[in-house]
Amino acid sequence: MRQHILWDVIFIFLIAFFLFTRFYKLPTSFFYFNDMGRDSLALLDWAQTGKPPLLGPQTSALPFNQGAVYYYLLYPLFRLMQHSPFSAILTSAIVYVVTFSALFYFLRNKPTQVRALFVSIFFITIIPQYIIQQRFVWNPSLATPFLLISFFSFLALREKFSLLKVGIFALAIALATTMSYSVLTVLFAYIVYSAVVFRKKLKEFGIILISLVTAILFVNLPTLLFEVRHHFLLTHMLLTVPRMSQTGLSPWAKLAKISEYSFSLTNNNFNILAGVIFFLLIAAAVFFALRKRNIAEKYRDFTTASLLFLLTLIFALLVPVGIQMHYTFGLLTLGIICIAFLPLPLIFLLSIAGAVLWFPFLLSGQYFARAPRTVAEMQSCFRQICAEHREPLFVTVQASFHPYHTGWEHRFLMREAGCDVVAIETDPNAAQTMALIGDDAQYEPGKTTFSELTTFGPAQQTQLYTCTNKFRVYILKKKALR
Repeated sequence: MRQHILWDVIFIFLIAFFLFTRFYKLPTSFFYFNDMGRDSLALLDWAQTGKPPLLGPQTSALPFNQGAVYYYLLYPLFRLMQHSPFSAILTSAIVYVVTFSALFYFLRNKPTQVRALFVSIFFITIIPQYIIQQRFVWNPSLATPFLLISFFSFLALREKFSLLKVGIFALAIALATTMSYSVLTVLFAYIVYSAVVFRKKLKEFGIILISLVTAILFVNLPTLLFEVRHHFLLTHMLLTVPRMSQTGLSPWAKLAKISEYSFSLTNNNFNILAGVIFFLLIAAAVFFALRKRNIAEKYRDFTTASLLFLLTLIFALLVPVGIQMHYTFGLLTLGIICIAFLPLPLIFLLSIAGAVLWFPFLLSGQYFARAPRTVAEMQSCFRQICAEHREPLFVTVQASFHPYHTGWEHRFLMREAGCDVVAIETDPNAAQTMALIGDDAQYEPGKTTFSELTTFGPAQQTQLYTCTNKFRVYILKKKALR
C-alpha cells in the first residue's frame, strides 16, 4: 500500500514536471512558423469544407512521409479551441499524459516496469528534442506515446499470448509509423525480433504478422483511398520520380547525426562522444546478458529493448536516406527504454548524467525565451490589415531564419483575421494585391526577389504596416500593364 502511494506521488510529480516544460511562458515563447501554419491551414480547410484530408503533411525526400491520422488527432481540439494555434500543443500534451496514465494504471502490479515507465517519463521530459518538438508541434511529435504502448504491450504479449494484446500492440505500432513513416525501422525491428521469439510458435507469429498488416492498412486507409482516387500517384512517384539528392549516407555520418540530434549538446564532439558511450554501453550489456543465461533472464526486458534498439539502428543505417532531426524519434524512444530497464545503479548514474547534460538548457530558460513575434502580436497586426483590405490578396514571406516564402502561418492567421487569402501557386491571377511579410527581414523594391514575387509580376508598394521592430507587412499592388 505504501509503495503504491509513493508511486502515485512520483507519478504526479513527473506529470507536473512534464507539463511545466511544455507550457511555462508558452503565450510569449511560442514561435509559430511554417510547418505549424501548414498544419493549421489543412485543419482550417477541413473545418470550412467538411472534407477531411486524405494525406498527412508531405515534406520528405520520399513522395509521402506521414498519414492523415496525424490531422485527425489534431482536429477535435482545433475545433473546440476555435482554431487556436496552441491547440496542437495541448493535443500533444494530452496524448502523452493519457498514455503515461494508462500505462501507469496497467503496470501498477509490475514494479520493474513501473520503474521503467517513470525513468522513460523523466528522460522524455528533459531531453531537448522532446521539449522542442512538443512546444512546437509538427510531423513526428506524436509517435513516441504509441511507441511506448507498443513496447509495453509487446512485453505483455511475450509473457502470455492473447488476441487482445496482439491487437493493442499492432494498432500502437501502426499509429506510431503513421505519425512518421521514419518509424518503419522500428516496425521492421519488431518483425525480425518476433520471428526469433516466436520461432517455435509459427501460428502465433503468423497472427502477429496478419495483425500488423491489418492495423497498418486500417490507419492508412485515407492514404489508400487517395491512391485509388488518383490512380496510385504516390506509388508511381515513389517508383519513377528521381528522389532528392541525399548526403551523409555513410554509417559514420549517420551515427554522428543521430548523436547530434539525440543529445542536442552545444559541442558536437560531445554529442558524438555521448553517442559512442551509449552505443558501447548497450552493446556490452547485450553481450553479457546473452552470454550468461541468469543475467539474460533477470534483465530480459532490457535485452528485448536493446536488441530492438540495435536492430532499428541497423535498419536506419541501411536505408539510403540521410538522417534528419525527425527521423531519430524511433531510436531515441528505444534508447530511453533501454536505459529504463538497466540495473538500478546504472539508471541512477545515467539519470544524473542526463540531468547534468540537459538541466542547464532548462535552467537557462532558452525554451522559455520570448519569441521574435508572439501569436498575439501577429493576430493584432493582421486584424488591422484585414479590416482595411477586403479584396483578395496573396500572402508571402521574406524571413531571416528560413528560406521558404510560402508563409503558411501568416496565411492561416490572416484568413482567421478576415482576409480573403488566395494561393498564388494555384491561381496566380486571383488577386491584384500581395501582403509581403517581412519576418525579421527587409523588403527592398527591385532588389528582393524570389519565385512568388516573380509570379506576381511588376508591383509597387502602397502601404507599410510596422507591427513590431522586426515584423512588418508590405502591401504591394500589381502595376497596370500598358
